[in-house]
Amino acid sequence: MGRITIVTSKELVEGIVASLFYPILVFKISQKHQITIKNIKWTIVLPWFLTWIVRKMTMHMFDYFTENYGLENREYKFNFYFF
Repeated sequence: MGRITIVTSKELVEGIVASLFYPILVFKISQKHQITIKNIKWTIVLPWFLTWIVRKMTMHMFDYFTENYGLENREYKFNFYFF
């Protein structure tokens, strides 16, 4: 029986933050501006960049809580069998 690490707590938090912020930012920017061929790249790139910044801030906060408050970075593993 083998075990493979699927995700850690840190990666899980990063994924949740990214999956929440990116669609919200795309929606807000597209609501504010009429989407045309000229500005569609800004409607996609700007939320991606802002989400990247928020993800990095979240990772630094997670590291801070891990070091100072003993927050555990658990690994979530998947069990599988080799035939």
